[in-house]
Amino acid sequence: MKKNLVIPLLVGLLLNQSTANAISENLLNSNTSFALSHWFESHFTKQSFKTKEGVNLVYKKLTISNPKGALFFIHGKSEFSYKYAELFFDISNWGYDIYFMDQRGFGESDRLSDKTQKAYVDNFGKYVDDYDSFIKKELLNKKYTKKILITHSMGGAVALGILERYPNLFNKVFMSAPMFKINTLSYSDSQVILFLTSLMLLGKAKESLPTIKEIPKIGGKEYQLTSSKIRFSSYLELIKRRPELMAGGATIGWSFEALNYIWDLRRRSINTLTTPILILQAGRDVVVDFRGQDEICQNNPGYCKIIKFPESYHELFFEKDEIRNQVIKILYDYVES
Repeated sequence: MKKNLVIPLLVGLLLNQSTANAISENLLNSNTSFALSHWFESHFTKQSFKTKEGVNLVYKKLTISNPKGALFFIHGKSEFSYKYAELFFDISNWGYDIYFMDQRGFGESDRLSDKTQKAYVDNFGKYVDDYDSFIKKELLNKKYTKKILITHSMGGAVALGILERYPNLFNKVFMSAPMFKINTLSYSDSQVILFLTSLMLLGKAKESLPTIKEIPKIGGKEYQLTSSKIRFSSYLELIKRRPELMAGGATIGWSFEALNYIWDLRRRSINTLTTPILILQAGRDVVVDFRGQDEICQNNPGYCKIIKFPESYHELFFEKDEIRNQVIKILYDYVES
C-alpha cells in the first residue's frame, strides 16, 4: 500500500469516530489495517526498559494535555501492542493517557526462547514482576486522579497478582475474558499438571503442546477466537507485514507455569479484592473456562461483577460489530462512571 493513501483513509476513519462508538467492520480492510498501524506509530511514543535480569521490555504510551486519568493495559498470551491499534483509535478521544507494554516473550519485547514463535516463560510470576516495574516507572510518579486497569485473557491473571501488591492503586479494573481457569477439556487441572510435569522432567519445557499450530488459519476450526472474519483477516494481514511480532502456540513450560499460577491464584483470591472489577464473559469461549471467572466473583462479593456475552468467542475486543460495539460502550461507561 502506498503511504500517500494513509492520510485520506485516516480522515475517513476520523469522520466516523465518536466518543463511545467504535470503527465499523465495513471500514476495515488491508489498507485501513495499514493506516491504523501508521496512526498508532505516529501517535504513541515507543520506549523500553530492562529488567534486573536483562530482559528488554518495550512499551507504548499516548499522553495528552490535562488527561482525565490513565488507562493501563495488560494483554493476553501471544498478543502485542499493534494488534490493539483499532481499539486505541476508538478510545483515543476519550481524554485519557494510554499505556501498553508488550510482556516478556511477546511482541517487540525480548523473546525467552530461540523458538521465537512459541510462548514460553520459566516463571509466570515474572509477568507480575515486569508489570510491577512498569508501574513504578510510569504510574507511581504521576498524579492521575483516575487510574483504570484494562486486561484481556492472560492479562487478567497478571492483574490479580498486581492487585495483591497494589490493592489501592487502581480505581477499577475492566477484564475481557480473564484467564482464571484454562480450558482443559475433559481433564482436571491436576491431571493436566501431572502430565505436563512428566514432560518437564523430560526436558521438553520449550516444546509446543501436542496439536498446537504455529499460525492460526481462518475458515476452519483452528481459530475459534472471534466470529469476525474481517477483524481476523486484518490480524493476519498485520502479522504478514510484521511476522516478528507473532508468538504462536503455548509451550509445555508456559502451560505448566500458567496452570500452577492460576490454580494458586484462585486459592489466594478469596475475599481479598478491594478494587472493583467488571468481567466480560464470552459464552463461546474455548480458551478459558469461565467457571474460574464465576469462582473469583463468588469469592469476592461486592467487588466483582460479570456481564455475559453468550454469542461471543474469546476475543471480545475483536468480535463482530454487534458484540464489539456493546463491549466498547460498556467500557466507555465504566471508565466514565
